[in-house]
Amino acid sequence: MPEGVVVDVIGLEPVVVILPAGHPRAGQDRVGLADLADETWLLPPYDAGCDDYGALADACAPAGFAPRVSPQRIGDLGVLCMRRFTGDPLLGRHLLAVHRDSPLFGARPLLLDLVRAAFEARCVTPG
Repeated sequence: MPEGVVVDVIGLEPVVVILPAGHPRAGQDRVGLADLADETWLLPPYDAGCDDYGALADACAPAGFAPRVSPQRIGDLGVLCMRRFTGDPLLGRHLLAVHRDSPLFGARPLLLDLVRAAFEARCVTPG
């Protein structure tokens, strides 16, 4: 994190698996990580601030496998189904980052209250 940036956690949200509509598990409400051990995984578009592979590998280890990841990244989501994992083994963090020199820094408590309220109104697991 760059010097002078203050980061607050807004909340946590379960990470989902995105499957092709015709995938054998696409009709299930929840999918176990171990059920996908033989699949090749695609990760979201690259984000320099996230370790998507590390988080996935950490979640897959207790399920007894290391994920095989494609060098391609997810593109068009139009023909895909989103399903939650059984037990929600991966959680995404929503963050608010404000630099101490920003004119918004003094309003950080108000911003934090507003974005947390919006998050809690929309998401599953506030905190």
